[in-house]
Order: sequence, then C-alpha cells, then structure tokens
Amino acid sequence: MRPPELNTRRARGFLLVVAVVVLVVVAIAVVALGNMTSADIRASSAHAQSEQAYFVALSGLERVTRTLLEPTLSIRVPCASLSGDPAVTNVAVGPGKFSVTGGAAVYPSPPATLNGNLTAAAMVIPVNSIAGYSARGRIMIDQELIDYGATSNLAATCGAAPCFVVAQRGMAGTAANAHTTGTRVGQFQCNVQSAGGVPDLVSPHAERVLTQGTQLQEAWAVGAAGAAGSGQRPWFVRFRENTWAELTDASFAVNAQLNKVFMVSYADGWAVGNASGGEVIYHWTVTPAPGWTRMAVSAAIPDANLQEVHCIDANNCWAVGAAANVGGGGNNSTIIRWTGGPAWSYPAASNLAPLLTPNVNAQLNSVRCNSANDCWAIGNNSGGEFIARWTGGPRWTRMALSAAIPNVNLFSVKCVATNDCWAVGAASGGNVVIIRWTGGPAWSYPAAATGAPLPSPSVNAQLNAVYCNSTNDCWAVGNASAGEVILRWTGGPRWVRTGPSAAIADTNLNSVSCVNSIDCWAVGNVSGGSEIILHWDGSAWTQLANSASVSNRNLLSVDAIGAAQRAPSMRREVYP
Repeated sequence: MRPPELNTRRARGFLLVVAVVVLVVVAIAVVALGNMTSADIRASSAHAQSEQAYFVALSGLERVTRTLLEPTLSIRVPCASLSGDPAVTNVAVGPGKFSVTGGAAVYPSPPATLNGNLTAAAMVIPVNSIAGYSARGRIMIDQELIDYGATSNLAATCGAAPCFVVAQRGMAGTAANAHTTGTRVGQFQCNVQSAGGVPDLVSPHAERVLTQGTQLQEAWAVGAAGAAGSGQRPWFVRFRENTWAELTDASFAVNAQLNKVFMVSYADGWAVGNASGGEVIYHWTVTPAPGWTRMAVSAAIPDANLQEVHCIDANNCWAVGAAANVGGGGNNSTIIRWTGGPAWSYPAASNLAPLLTPNVNAQLNSVRCNSANDCWAIGNNSGGEFIARWTGGPRWTRMALSAAIPNVNLFSVKCVATNDCWAVGAASGGNVVIIRWTGGPAWSYPAAATGAPLPSPSVNAQLNAVYCNSTNDCWAVGNASAGEVILRWTGGPRWVRTGPSAAIADTNLNSVSCVNSIDCWAVGNVSGGSEIILHWDGSAWTQLANSASVSNRNLLSVDAIGAAQRAPSMRREVYP
C-alpha cells in the first residue's frame, strides 16, 4: 500500500497537467477567436470600404453628368476633354477620391434606319446597321428617347438582325410611340467611366468602377447671311456640347433665307423659308454632306414664303406660309404636308381657300401639332388675327377669339397639351398680344397677360416667338424700339419682363427654344448688323460672343434637343 502523501502528490500532478492543458486549449481558443474576430473586422472593413468606393464612383458619375450639361456654358466640358479635367479628376468625396474619363462623343454618321415597323411596346429594335453606335446607351427615334442595354447581330435575338435589345421605352419624359420602317435612329452620347477609390486611387484599399452613357445636347439655328438680293444664302448654325459653329456649303441656294427650323431627332430635321423663285425647304439627314438637302414640293409655290414647320414624327410634318395670289392680289395662305416620299404636297382641300374668299390678304406664320390629328395654324389677314385648326378631317377650320383683335399679327403658337396653347404677336399701336387656348369654342386673353408688364401700350413692341417647357413655364421673345423683349410666365397672374431688359439696342429676338427649364436659347439680330445668341442658365440670360462679323446676318429660328429630364442611361459596374 502506497503512502497517502504519494497519492496526493500524484493527484496534484495530474490536476496540474489538466490545468495546463485547459490553459493551452483556452489560449488556443482565444487566439483563434482573436484571429477570427480580426479577420471579421478586416472583412467588414474591406466590405465597408468597397461600399464606400462604390458611392464615391457614383458621385463621379453625378459630377460628370453636371459637367457635361452644366447650364453655365463657360464651365461646361465636352466629352473629349473630360480625361484629366480638374472638375472630374482626383476629386475628393467623403472617405475617397474619384476620377472620370471620357472620349469622343458618339454621333453615328450615317444614321441607322428602322428595319420594320416598331410598336410602342417593342423591346427589341431591328435596324439596318449598328455601326457607329455605342454598345449600350440611349437612342432617339422621332421624338422618343429609348435606352438599350446591348446590341446584337443574332437573328435569334433580333428577328431581323442587327438590333438594339433590352430596350426601355419613353425615357426622360418622352412618350413611347409607334414608329415606321425607314425612320432614322439618332444618337448623341458621351460614354464615361468613373473610378472610385478609398482612401485614394493611387494606393486604394478598395476600388469600384462604374460606367454610363450621357445624352448630350444639340441645337440648330437658321436664318440668312448677306443682304437680300446680293447673294444672300441660307445660314445654318449648329450647337454641339458647348460650341456654336457655322455650316456652309456651295450647294445652298442663292438669294434665299430660312425662317424656321424644327428638329425631329438628332438624325432628322427640317428648315423652311423663301427664295426669289419660291419656297425653300431643307431636310437634315446627317449624310450625305453637308447633311442638309434641299427638297421639292409636288407643285412649286411661286413667290412663296414658308414661315414655319412642325412635325409629329418623321413622316408627318406641316409647313405654313403665304403665296402671292396671282388672280386677285394679296396673299393666299399656304399649307403643305410631308408624309414621306420624294416631295412635300398640298393636302386635298386643306389649303384654306374656302376660308379666305374674299379676304385673300392672309398669311400663316406658325403651326403646331399636339398629335397626328390635332394641329393649329395662326397668322393674320386684313381683318385681324387668323387662327385655324385641323382635327383630321378634310379641311382646316377657322377658330374665333373671345374678343376680336383688329389689325393684329400673330407670329407664333406653342402647345403644352391639347387644351393648353399660347399664341403671341402684336396689335396696331404697339401693344403686344398674348392669347391662350384652354379648350372651348374660342381663344381668349388671359387676365393680366396682354402685355401690361411692359413699359406702356405705346412701346411699339411685338412678340415674335413663344415656347413652353411645361404648363407653368413659358417664354416669349420679341423686340421694342429700345431693344429686345423677353417675357416669362410661371403660372402667376402676369407675364414678367426679364433678361437683358432692352440692353441690346436695335435688337430683334426672333425665336426661343429650351432643352429644360434651366437651359434655353434665344436668337435674333441687330438691325443692319450681326446675329444675336442668348443663353438662359436658370438664373440669367447671357449674350454669346459673335462669330466673325458678317454684315446683315440674321438668325430667325432656333430649335434645341436634349434630355428634358435625366440624361444618364445604362449605368453599370465594370468588374476586373
């Protein structure tokens, strides 16, 4: 039998060994738990930094959208100049920095055309070519903006290849509509890439890269360069991104001027006017050079002035004006229509002849359509204002005012909706005229909107053009003896005079057009001098510097196109 002391010592030794083992196990567990916790912390930190890098890159996309479309033109940056520009390069945002790169803007030439009729619900868009288009982004067909996620050359995908696929219709505030085969497909887009890094892009702990296409703005202004009868030629001026430039070509008619331009899309537009031998009509098709091609009417209009053109889509356009009445003197109103084909034509029984006899002294100055079967034409005749409407029947119908305006000229009409239209002009004695259509049997003078904000009824002012961005955001421009006139209506009781306020002496403002409420253009001319181009940036109108001086240069019309709402399209992440 062993002594008790030995058993006790052995028991203590065993317990000591057990304690040591337990301590080792606990230590190992603590170390393992620490490693796991540290790994979790590192993983959590890496995840958080990755999320931060994503939002830093997203901030880059938001910044570059503003930079490309900045309402203040002096700080707007073109797509090809983005890379390295300090506004979008190594910019600190929160915990990180972003840099954005760009390249040459995408503007396909020649443009593709639809390869088949397109319904308003179609998600696959077959075309005759995808050459020159971005791999993804936004296209413009007629006046509809469409976003697409990919292009394809596979018949299994397209039906009739090639095509744009994964389409989102009616983007940026436009409506999804049907379009006919052969319609041109426009695109003007800047493809950008934004890299976001945390804490920076030199030694990032996390980095994310995002891309998007950004729809860019374009505008056309037209008129005449040179004195009438002395080699005067139609004048085209084009705005792209942040610069205006003249477009000249020897093929442009001599002794002619263009009175109005209307752009259906980036790939389709019309300009109309008059020449010594009759009407002038030019069609924008991008190619062949110079892009604007003179068109014919099925029966020439001798001594005709075409004052305005407006289109619902590429195959449904109206132009109005006046032609000399050979038999009885004065002017016969002229209404012609484009429905595709080689030439414009007189629609049957729609030349207003039944309305004008015996009052042949009539001229139509403006036309605007709300839909294919809802159009307005306005002007003047010897008895006062002239307003006609077409609702799809065999004839245009003359409409009335709630109070007739004697000796008045109506120069421009613009509709926001089928029951919301404005027309502007001038009455004898120098009073500006502003009338409105809100449905019902007649147009009327809105309360306090007859020009009362102007200095006095004898200011000898007239309004030449009106444009509305929305129901409560309209501009009207014109001229007075002291200089230009710019009025704005924002839904209140009066139109308010704004802009340079007669600061440009002897100036006629002839036209106004907007991309949105903070991006508008107005054009005109100084009497006997050079052109006037004004830009609205949401807070003020600014006059742009003239191009090389040319005497008797007039700008008579401007039309701008771009995204009225969101310009970005098809944002996505680029994975390594």
